[in-house]
Order: sequence, then C-alpha cells, then structure tokens
Amino acid sequence: MKKTNSKIGKIIILLITIASIQCCAVFSSSGEQKKQQKETDINGIIIGSLTFPDMKARYDNYSIFVTGKYTDKNILKEFKTEIRFYPEQTLRMRHAGDLDNGLTYLYTMKIPEGKYEIPYVSLYRYGVIGALEKSVFADGFSIPFEVKKGEIIYIGNIFLNEYAKKNDTIVSFRNNYEKDIDAIMSILPGIDWSNTINDINRKIEYKNKDK
Repeated sequence: MKKTNSKIGKIIILLITIASIQCCAVFSSSGEQKKQQKETDINGIIIGSLTFPDMKARYDNYSIFVTGKYTDKNILKEFKTEIRFYPEQTLRMRHAGDLDNGLTYLYTMKIPEGKYEIPYVSLYRYGVIGALEKSVFADGFSIPFEVKKGEIIYIGNIFLNEYAKKNDTIVSFRNNYEKDIDAIMSILPGIDWSNTINDINRKIEYKNKDK
C-alpha cells in the first residue's frame, strides 16, 4: 500500500460528479439543520470521524474520498466525493479537530441513495507561494457501505498515521460510535440523530498485504 475543523463547520466537502463540481458546507445553523433533516426524505446522511496520532500536522490538508454509484436511474450513476479537513495554520501546523484534544475531526454529509466505498485518503502539502509541493495517497483498501433514502449511516472512525514508516499501517479503521455520535449531537442538536444506523460488522478490507 502506498503512503500516499477545529469545529465541524470548518470542514469543506467537495461534491464531484462527472458532469459538474459543487462545493457544500457542513450544515451548522438551525435553519440549515432543519433543511438537512428534511433532505433525508430524498437522500441519506453519512457521519464519521478521522483521527491522527499526533497534534503536529505534517500536511496542509487531508481528504477522504468516497466513490460509488447512485441507485436512482434519473440522476448520474457515477459518484465521487472528497471530504477535506484543514488543520490549524497559524505559527505552526496543529490539528484542531472536535475530539481527543483536537486529534479527531468529525464530519457529516448528505448523499444520494446508493452503494459506496472509501477507497483512499490523500494528504497535501503546499509551498510558500501556494503551489502544490507534495501529495501522498494512501490506497489499497476499501471501506464499503450502503446509503438508503431517509437513513443516517455511521461510517466509522478512520485512523490516519501520517507519520507511518515503511511497512507501517497508514490507514486503519475502528468503530467509535458512542463517542462520535455524542459529540455530533452536541454540535448539531437540531438534527435527530437517535435513529442513526451503526453497522458493527463494517470493516476495512485491505486489497493487498502491504498496508
């Protein structure tokens, strides 16, 4: 396998389809939360978290990619979404997530009904003039899940070891449902999270022996 905010409102989600590119922000205001709740009538919602091993961030931003296919025949079938996370960038790069003293970032996203997977994670570093200096991709794995209309799905927690050395596992997976859902309920209280589906059998599937 190759190596490849502070608060939830800082997370930028990029929704990419074959035909268009749209930017969506995680809903935070009470009005937007109510809108998101209604949109579960035609979409589903996924929630999850991303954890790092150390407060010192090695990269300028990080992305979880979701790919899959819609099941609605009236819209585009191919789907690709990028969920991007930004560490604090002041005097020094530090993670500023929602849990674990900043090590864990939470995310939520509306998504059409369909079958999906998380197949890779990317890490980006930029130079002094803003040009992309380095990009690292952690792939060779799959975290599969299915979304149905009206449902809220807990994906799980991805542990991203950005300090991994050769032969170390870069991406691992855990179920931190209780901790994550409690935190999201406090940050976005306008949404009813009580019926969130937690698949305790969901696991990461490595596609080769090199993790």
